[in-house]
Formats: sequence, structure tokens, C-alpha cells
Amino acid sequence: MQTDVVESRGVAAVTFESVAEAAGLTRGGVTYHCPSRDELVTAIHHHLAQEWESALEEALAARVGADLDPADPANPAARLIAYIHVNARSATRAELQMVLEAESSPELASLWQGVMKRWLPDSDDGAIPESHRLAVLAADGLWVHDAISGRAMGQEQRIALARRIEAMVVGDE
Repeated sequence: MQTDVVESRGVAAVTFESVAEAAGLTRGGVTYHCPSRDELVTAIHHHLAQEWESALEEALAARVGADLDPADPANPAARLIAYIHVNARSATRAELQMVLEAESSPELASLWQGVMKRWLPDSDDGAIPESHRLAVLAADGLWVHDAISGRAMGQEQRIALARRIEAMVVGDE
């Protein structure tokens, strides 16, 4: 519900009133939790980042096992495969706008980068295979495809492409 305003009208439309109306709260109820608009927008970023990380944890648990500690980076290939499969769904307008907007704020950028650092191997040190870098780029492209191309891709095709991207990673294990 926190993202409804961004989804329907964009980040600029996030006001105490618009969020209160979308959430079925009073303006005072919203300002109690977020006293400023910046805190309100930051809360939306935290919510989306947490949803994304939860989806990654679920995808990893489905692949490796339910008893796996999601914070354990011991299996980077499995974590990358979880990332690929989560990114196989199309990004929402809210997700795209918030991720793009985060780049203008070091605090918000750090939030999103924190999720990336926990889930993807460090690509700056040259220690990961090129195919893993390519898999990240392909998964990111799959995630933004519909927004960039203006053409919705079917879910079956998305899953098939995610499996092909995964094959690049599995081939290097």
C-alpha cells in the first residue's frame, strides 16, 4: 500500500495527503510515523528494498533449501541464480522510479546497494567469471525490458529466458 501513490502517479505525487488517502489513514496518522516528506519517501524505499530482499531470500530457499541462512554468502552462484529468477518478473513503475530516484541521494543509493552487495558477488575485483557479470546484466535487462521497450513480455518467455541466463551461471559452477 505504501507504493500505491508512486505506482499510479509517480514519486512527485507522494504527499502526506495522497499516502494517507491510499492507506486509509488520516494525515496525522502518516505524519506520526514519517514527520517529513523525505522520511516518507525514505520509508517507501525501505519498504521496496525489504520486499525485494524477501523475494530473493524466498527464491534462494526454494533453490537450496528452507533451512539456509539467507545472510550466508557461502554460495554466490545460488545467490546469483535467486537474483536472476526474482528479476524475471517485470519491474513495477514504483520500483523503477524509486531505484532511479535513489541515485540522487547517497543514503538511498546505499540502501539499494546494500541489497546488491549481499546478493551479488563483488564485480569490481575481477574475481568473478565474466559469465556471472553477463548474467547480472541480462537479469537486470529482463527486469526493465517492458518499461524500456513498451512491450510486455509473457511470463512463459520470461521464465524461459531466466533459465537460459541461469545456464550461464551453472555452466561455470
